[in-house]
Amino acid sequence: MPLIPLLPFGAALFSIVLAFASLLRNRTSPAAWSFAAGMTALAVDSLLTGFALQATELSQIVSSIGRSYIALSFLPLPWLCFSLTYSRGDYRGFLKHWATLLATLAALPLGALALASTQFVDVLTIDGQSILHLRPAAKVLSGVLIVSLALTLMNLEQTFRAAVGTMRWRIKFVILAFGLIFVTFLVSFKPTW
Repeated sequence: MPLIPLLPFGAALFSIVLAFASLLRNRTSPAAWSFAAGMTALAVDSLLTGFALQATELSQIVSSIGRSYIALSFLPLPWLCFSLTYSRGDYRGFLKHWATLLATLAALPLGALALASTQFVDVLTIDGQSILHLRPAAKVLSGVLIVSLALTLMNLEQTFRAAVGTMRWRIKFVILAFGLIFVTFLVSFKPTW
């Protein structure tokens, strides 16, 4: 059996393990709860991507991708909250300052979900080949995700600049991980725009 179709299932497993590990380490921290919520949403997305890769019929693929967009709609808020609370002394002040944008990033994906009702992808047949095409709700959700991931990286970079010593090394690895997620997201959705 090829290894590639199993990778999303492994990613989902490791995401859930990291989510639980962050909560076991520090249950009271808002950064830990935000990280766990973001990793859980990524785990569900990876699991649904794995199901799409295992699917044999086009309807199963479209269904898995639609459910994947539902999971992706829960990514912007926890990751931006994480970037605002991770290694910040006055994280409450940052959350108050960003409250309007946080509310917007929570409302836009949920609005796209309400409009789409799980119909995020159309199947177009061109010259006898089936092509997946994103519907407007999926494009809005993708745009919100790109903006929220960019804002998350921007906030982590500000935290990195203010950090010293060992915390600077820890933040560097978090920024690298988010950069990888951001680039992967951009590459995976670019052909379908």
